[in-house]
Parts: sequence; C-alpha cells; structure tokens
Amino acid sequence: MKIALLVGLLLATLPALAQMQPPPPAHFKGANAIIVTTTDSVDLAWHTILETLLGKGYTVATKDAVLHTFATAPKNLGATSQQLTITGFVRHGASGQAEISLSGRHNYVTAMVYTLATATAAQPVAWRGGAPGVDTTMFELVEAVAADYPRQSKPLNYIAR
Repeated sequence: MKIALLVGLLLATLPALAQMQPPPPAHFKGANAIIVTTTDSVDLAWHTILETLLGKGYTVATKDAVLHTFATAPKNLGATSQQLTITGFVRHGASGQAEISLSGRHNYVTAMVYTLATATAAQPVAWRGGAPGVDTTMFELVEAVAADYPRQSKPLNYIAR
C-alpha cells in the first residue's frame, strides 16, 4: 500500500518536473557578448533591436540592412568622461531562430589641459567578476539593452569571443 502511494506521488509530480526549465546561464568572468534568441525573422529582429537601442537613448551611427549589422555612436554616460558604444549583428541561429549578438566598447575620454586636446582610450566591455566599478556598469548597460528586447524565446546567453 505504501509503495502504491509513493508511486502515485511520483507520477503526480512528473508533469511539474517536465515543465521546469534549466536556470538561465549566469555571467562568467570574461564574457564579452550577449546573445538574444527570438522567433522573429532576422529582418524583424534587426529592426527591433535598432528600435530598442533608440528607446534607450543611443544613436545608431552605422547599420547595414543586408548584413544585419549595426553600431551606435559613443553615448556619454552622465557627467563623466565615460562613453559606451554598442555593436552587434543578427543572424540565423542553429535552431532556426534569429540570434542577436551584442557587445560593447567602453571609451575613456581624457582632456589634455596643456594642449587643449582630448585623447580617447577604448577597451571591450566584458564581465570581470561583478565587483562594483566601471566594468560591471558598462556590461550591465549592454545587458539592459538585450533584456529589453520584447520577444525573447530563450534566456540571455553569455559568450566570450
């Protein structure tokens, strides 16, 4: 009798277990690109990610509707000398769904007082372990654009190139 009750309880939990999805992939140190997967066509995904960037206050500097690539103009971040440029492309993924790849470049703009000129140093945006600071903030800004894509079919995926 106890065995029948135990088997019944196990069978009752199978539908719930079948519906559980694995947890979304976490950031990892060195991740420098974020992949958004959508059931949208490549053309629609390209237009939608451009609209998402515009909605977040970025200006699209270059775009190619044939290659489905894009890059923003450097966006000044507040009153600091920090700038962020987001680049990316849209392609057909292995599952047949569109994949949007987003990455960024962090620019430091430095005023050179004695020459009245400016110098810019740039580095790729990457997750560097989550410690508070500029690197974490820059990566999270790129991640915020990815998270705002309206029709994601899978959790965000983090990769290192």
